[in-house]
Amino acid sequence: ILRQSLLFWGFLLAIVHALFFRWLPDLLLWMGAETSYLALALEYGEVALLAVLVTSMTALLQSVMLGFGEATAVLATNLKGNAVNLLASAVLIFGLGPFPALGVLGAAIGTVIGTCCTLWGTLAWFRRERIWDGDRSLSKITMPASAASTA
Repeated sequence: ILRQSLLFWGFLLAIVHALFFRWLPDLLLWMGAETSYLALALEYGEVALLAVLVTSMTALLQSVMLGFGEATAVLATNLKGNAVNLLASAVLIFGLGPFPALGVLGAAIGTVIGTCCTLWGTLAWFRRERIWDGDRSLSKITMPASAASTA
């Protein structure tokens, strides 16, 4: 059931984000963006929307991790992804080392890189814990919840 639920919600999230991408200029204007900087907002938003989709998928997977009581693993994964985001964004915004300065676009690309690292770390936890194989018992979730509800 876990796989089916994740596939269903992942598919639904992808559809919603595709709709956001399709109507991004209208959404930005509706939320109060000025036409004077709309082009710059779209330069960032069109790329950053991919990061929002990746973050949504990661949050969906990490909710399963939290259900298994793995808050520390979620925190560690998020901290690593944010560190990568910070580093990649700085390099791409300012053009450090061999990379050209991309400004706002660099910020968006750095965010995508960081969120992809967070997703990768989350998927690595699933693989390491053999969640997809069904080896890890769901009783780790249901037993504490049952005990808490009877107390």
